[in-house]
Amino acid sequence: MDKTRPKSEQHLVDWAKPYLTSSRRLRCIVDPRLAGQYSVKGAKEMARLALQCVSFNPKDRPRMPAIIETLEALQQLRDMAVSCGQWPGSPKSNRNGLLSVKGRRENGGASGIIWKHSPVAANTKG
Repeated sequence: MDKTRPKSEQHLVDWAKPYLTSSRRLRCIVDPRLAGQYSVKGAKEMARLALQCVSFNPKDRPRMPAIIETLEALQQLRDMAVSCGQWPGSPKSNRNGLLSVKGRRENGGASGIIWKHSPVAANTKG
């Protein structure tokens, strides 16, 4: 929670949910420097996992081993960080920071979907 931000930007989870639930809006939080060179399937799966992690009911949230298993499986997607899944017109970078979710593929290439922070500070306590 960042009380210095406008009221509508103070809660990271509330800010992110609309982007994570819409394929069209999901591209707005993927780093535009990827220029469409990432797996749409991988991005959607990561969004689905993120939504599960912030479920209102703690019992509905995945356990850490399941999260790790899912992320490792995403690293193995053949189309991850390759020229496919292009969404046209990615938004331009702004002053927001970046949160990197990276891994290594079997052939040594980075899986590299990079998620932008919301306008809300990463500290979401409270």
